[in-house]
Amino acid sequence: MEIIKLRRWESVAKQLYIHYDSVSNHVLAKSIAFHLSALPQSEIPQNILLLNGKSSLATHDAYTGFMWIKGRKNVLEYLQGVAEGKEAPSNWVDFDSIEFVHQLTPQEIADLLYISHAKTHLHSPFFYKLQNNFIYLCLDNEYSKVYYRKIEQFLPLLSRQVQIEMTDILNQSPKFFFFGSEKEAEAISIEALKEMMPLYREGISLAFDQVNKKEDIYEIPIFLTEDRYHYANKAVTQNVRIGQLTYNETYQNWKISAKLPMTDAI
Repeated sequence: MEIIKLRRWESVAKQLYIHYDSVSNHVLAKSIAFHLSALPQSEIPQNILLLNGKSSLATHDAYTGFMWIKGRKNVLEYLQGVAEGKEAPSNWVDFDSIEFVHQLTPQEIADLLYISHAKTHLHSPFFYKLQNNFIYLCLDNEYSKVYYRKIEQFLPLLSRQVQIEMTDILNQSPKFFFFGSEKEAEAISIEALKEMMPLYREGISLAFDQVNKKEDIYEIPIFLTEDRYHYANKAVTQNVRIGQLTYNETYQNWKISAKLPMTDAI
């Protein structure tokens, strides 16, 4: 059967961009929200310092000059508010104890200010006194840059965003309008996403805005896009398609078929 591109989805679907730097352990991404609720409870930050923003949930810290949000409940509420446009986005870093925050040296506070302003680090982005697992940086045009102490913490966030994008597509298909019951796509497994690590290092886009459908099979192209953010204003060659994500609506499962040029298939 002919594969049909569903153009009606292009206005709502997105391209998810991922570029992983394994040296500094950061991910440059586009259109991937920071879904902390996708992480285990123990990995959700207890507190965060807002490095360049304010919030009604935050308290001013006179020692550092930063605003800070206390408690996992408030942290989740703040980030949900950012995702929904109810809170202004801010660069932030998580920490365990305000007492140890007050032991930061002037140089360490300056390092945090530099990271927030320059969007890069001079020294390690992970501070012993903060015991931080993340530094989140807002960039232009829906891009973000996040330092992860453990890169595995990125994968549940990506899984959740892939699930959201696929769910949106399922609920805009003609079948949805006939039967009217809202659907939710199955989450893609962390193990499957981990297999794609070599692709993230090169820089890829998951093109949910170019989905092809054949019966109950949805095919999401994977493009090799390399460092799209830093070269956004320069002429680049056409993106190279290196494979696809496939979602089977009937069996509610995912398959990945992709390979880098001159490498073995994943």
